[in-house]
Amino acid sequence: MGKVMQWCCGGGAVAAIVVGTRLGLYGPLKEKPHTVESLCAATGIDADYARYWLFGQKAYGILQYDEKEETFALPESWATVLATPGNPAFMAPYAGVIAGAMEKTSEVCSNVKAGTGFPWKEVSPIIQDSTRQAFEVPYTNLLVQNWLPGIPGAVEKLQNGAVVADIGCGHGVSSCVLGKAFPKSQIKGYDYCPVSIAKAQEIAKQREVTNVEFLQEDATKVAGQFDMVFLFDCFHDMADPAGVAKGIFNSLKDDGVVMLVEPGRGGDNFADQKDEVSGMFFGVGVYVCQQISKAGGGPALGPCCPTPTLKKFWTDAGFEKFERATCDAPMNRIWGIWKK
Repeated sequence: MGKVMQWCCGGGAVAAIVVGTRLGLYGPLKEKPHTVESLCAATGIDADYARYWLFGQKAYGILQYDEKEETFALPESWATVLATPGNPAFMAPYAGVIAGAMEKTSEVCSNVKAGTGFPWKEVSPIIQDSTRQAFEVPYTNLLVQNWLPGIPGAVEKLQNGAVVADIGCGHGVSSCVLGKAFPKSQIKGYDYCPVSIAKAQEIAKQREVTNVEFLQEDATKVAGQFDMVFLFDCFHDMADPAGVAKGIFNSLKDDGVVMLVEPGRGGDNFADQKDEVSGMFFGVGVYVCQQISKAGGGPALGPCCPTPTLKKFWTDAGFEKFERATCDAPMNRIWGIWKK
């Protein structure tokens, strides 16, 4: 009973964090202490809601409260986690993913019973935005600095100028990070969702990344001759992962390399994944990832798909080398994949 109550309390914290991040409440509290009234004046929110939200944040230990001055403040330790986008410790987007998933609970339950799903374009906008923000943290802080050096030859290819496919690029954050870091390379981002492609184009323009191009295309139909192919946190969502792997084999140069990035702690089987972080990924898998795959008649691999299952798709496609990258990735699993 205590454990369930603990999780329910966590659910309340998640809900309140989403309100705080979406309404921009943490920024002013990071800058200086606020009363209920001054926070309302700074953010335009209603005082009755503000009072409940602020005292709730105090109860969770997130905000500090000065009883004499009746002010609330966000300490630096919490500001790093909740109010500093781009910081390696920024975790607020994960709350958005969890809260956004709950929006479609009735439909999810019906789909779980029927074995059906819904496509990415029908996923809650809160999830879409939060997923981009959550993934941007490791892509910005770890991809170039830590992950790529763990794949033999990858950095050199990109530095010398490579033709790159970023398949399942979503909002294009990974493509933009690669484009900025390796100006001699040409990055092509592919996604089947027109809304995602439009957002990716917008982000690339805002960030003035000129060596990226975004194309709406089914992942099984991507054509070209690529030096490198990236799949960031998307392979487990796909309706036809076998077809995607085979298509990549045909479009990858003989000396090319695939970098496969998947979320979760992973393991050789589901039973190996025992901690609460894995539990979170299993839950999100049912609510989001498996839904997307099922919508296209796919195998619903989910973010906790065991390594041997993932590997088989690539070896069946003709690839001979499937090796774990030599890098630290606490929330991800990363592999390099070669034809020979």
